[in-house]
Formats: sequence, structure tokens, C-alpha cells
Amino acid sequence: MKKWFTLRSLAFSYGANMATNLLHRITRLAPAPASAFDQAAHLVRRTSLGIHTDRIERYATMSFDAAIDEVLADGVQRSASAQPPPDDYEPETIGDWWLEQLIGTSGNLSGRMSWFWHSVLTTSAEKSGKILIVRQMELFRTHGLGNFRDLLQRFVVDGALLQYLDGDGSEAYNPNENLGREL
Repeated sequence: MKKWFTLRSLAFSYGANMATNLLHRITRLAPAPASAFDQAAHLVRRTSLGIHTDRIERYATMSFDAAIDEVLADGVQRSASAQPPPDDYEPETIGDWWLEQLIGTSGNLSGRMSWFWHSVLTTSAEKSGKILIVRQMELFRTHGLGNFRDLLQRFVVDGALLQYLDGDGSEAYNPNENLGREL
């Protein structure tokens, strides 16, 4: 609980510069690594999904700030590179497609942040449906490194969330208050 509170506090505190500030803080939480290779490996573990020895070797030759700049630039560049799922994907297997996207095409910071935001701002493919979940995953991928307020404003009107919290049946004279409680 304390870890979540700390990350949430950082996100609210830093607004538009959230990705940079969170990245600097998270990567410096651990004790200082003994070598440039260890420091680069720590950075890659904290900012990507999967094993990326090529990135570790490249970052080990850079200054820490230059490596962070490259991680952020790579995350923004790859944030829009995901492929939509094939039409034959069922809601049960949409998670498989998403993991393939996170590790394969965007196993970088945008994928890591997409995973993070999905764990914080959660919904369900079984209740919301494949199309809405895919749109929500794209929302996290494209806006997960940006301003928290902008992400949250887009998230609260997201179809997957509204359906997940039964907001699609809410009426003005009898509003469903699930969103207010959850948020």
C-alpha cells in the first residue's frame, strides 16, 4: 500500500514532467550499483519488459542522464507502434496479444508504463469486450508517459471503464456512483 501511495503522490506532484521525474526517482531508489554495466542493467530492468542485453551494453557506455534521455525518446517513439489484434482474437486471449505487444514491439518504457497504468486503472476484457479493451490499451500506451491529469481525463470517459463500472446504464436522475467510489 505504501509503495502505491508513493507512486501516486509522485504522479500527482509532477504533472507534465511525470515520466522524467518518476524515472529519475525510481531508478535511483536502489543503492548505487558498482559498475556502469550494473547501473545500465538496473535502468533497463526498471524501464522495460523482457531481457535486452543490447540496451544494457549500449547504456553502459553512456552517462546516466544520456541513457535516461534515450530511454524516454525510445518510449515516446515506440508508443504508437503497436499492431492491432487480429480479428480472430477472443476476449480470453486478448491478454496474450497484449503481452506480445509489450514484450515484442514495445518492450520499453511505454510498454512498462502501459502495464503500470493498467494495474492501477484496471478494467476487464470479459466485462468490457475486446474492442474497448484494445482502445484502452492504446490509451495507456500513447498517454502513459504524459501528464497524469490528461491521462485521467481520457480514462474516465473511456468506454471500457464505463462499461466495467456499469456506467453505461447510469441515468441523470439515478446515477451510478461506482466511478466516484473507485477513483
